[in-house]
Amino acid sequence: MSTSRAQLLVACLSLSAFGCGDAGIIETACRSNADCTETQLCATGLCSNGLGFCEDRPTSCDDRISLVCGCDGRTYDSTCLAYQAGIRLAQQGACRCTDNSQCPSDQLCALTTSCANPGECLARPTSCDTADAQPVCGCDGATYDNECAAFQAGVRVSAVGACDCMDTADCAAGEFCSAVTCDGPGVCESEDVACPPEGPSATGCDGVVYDSACDANRNGQRVQP
Repeated sequence: MSTSRAQLLVACLSLSAFGCGDAGIIETACRSNADCTETQLCATGLCSNGLGFCEDRPTSCDDRISLVCGCDGRTYDSTCLAYQAGIRLAQQGACRCTDNSQCPSDQLCALTTSCANPGECLARPTSCDTADAQPVCGCDGATYDNECAAFQAGVRVSAVGACDCMDTADCAAGEFCSAVTCDGPGVCESEDVACPPEGPSATGCDGVVYDSACDANRNGQRVQP
């Protein structure tokens, strides 16, 4: 809804006692979908009590994806799909979350760089390729057949491979607990005995800047995402 149209509505409503030149403005005014027909939504920039207009819901949407967060807390692939479902927009981009409880049951709070940091509500896969056998270590400490299976269970991935450690103390001498996150379970891998002299430098999960990722691993440290 354009600003000028909103201003016209407010002006029209304020003058309604004295008559309004555009009765259609009043007729299509709304504060919720309940004020509109079943095939319309109340389009407004606020999630609740926003003054808006009844507009027809889209009957079809293209395949272009530009994630938006609906006022129902669900992430939609596009504004069109949100409007098709009769949902106003809370913001552009996926809905933010701290855990799965803040997402609809068919979405997960996804983030690929941390098990604990805030993420985004994204759709859980409805099916996975069982032939894709690439075990991953979930942030819950369980091993899944592949990344898809972990996401389907609503679990972020902490490492590639079967879970076998929480930190380097759980691994044998000469190994470190490797993972793509700094705060989740991982996989025991051999520390490099020797590292190339050139960088680039890398910051370990301990906050120390090492000459390279190899050097961090040799000192038993994962590298910050």
